[in-house]
Amino acid sequence: MRPLVAAVTLPALGAWVAAALVAAAGTGAVVEVFWVAAHRPLAGRVVAVDAGHGGFDGGVARGGLVEKELTLDLARRLAREIRARGGRPVLTRHKDVAHAEDDREDLRLRLKTAGDADVFLSIHANAFPDPGQFGAQTFYWETSEEGRRLALLIQGELVALDPENYREAIPADLYLLRESPVPAALVEVGFLSNARDRELLADHTHRDRLAAAVARALERYFAGEDPPQPVPGAAAARLPGASRRPPGFQF
Repeated sequence: MRPLVAAVTLPALGAWVAAALVAAAGTGAVVEVFWVAAHRPLAGRVVAVDAGHGGFDGGVARGGLVEKELTLDLARRLAREIRARGGRPVLTRHKDVAHAEDDREDLRLRLKTAGDADVFLSIHANAFPDPGQFGAQTFYWETSEEGRRLALLIQGELVALDPENYREAIPADLYLLRESPVPAALVEVGFLSNARDRELLADHTHRDRLAAAVARALERYFAGEDPPQPVPGAAAARLPGASRRPPGFQF
């Protein structure tokens, strides 16, 4: 028999209880109970996790890594991190599918799939003609103050994970960010066109660390934390060589 997982709130105890009941043939049932304190910032929060691309749309591919496969794997890892912190992840896709053949309709259905989430996160991988460009980066819709706060917190955790990363969270005019009814951020986890980033993203331990970094940012966001504000020109000063402008991105 498949495990039955249930989540209930016990106000008197001030805690969320998740109970997994596993029936053993002929011996009754074994119950495992996991307690998550209600004061934890992610407790009870619904987080939409969008694995970019899927189905006929593979996204970018370099060195044996395919974006649609990478994003789905990272979305699943992030979902586990969110559950471990008491949150409820909602994935926009659970397998290698697209919601529609039309790009705009696919994006619209991704937002619809997210339902009544508290925040919306979309996971992607980047690519650029210059193979020297590297680093994870987070984007937000320019008029969303909460989206910006979320993106800055995520970017801070990503930079802490990879101190060589000079990138900052920046605004972008993207459908998922612009049309999301809730605070939204889009995370480019690295450049598949860069050998350094490819090596990191092929490492499952690094993928776990990426998921944990984003989950920590979510906890900080729901705790009401304000991120440090970027220092103008600081990122440009850290760019290698003569390049002073962050590259564009592809989806």
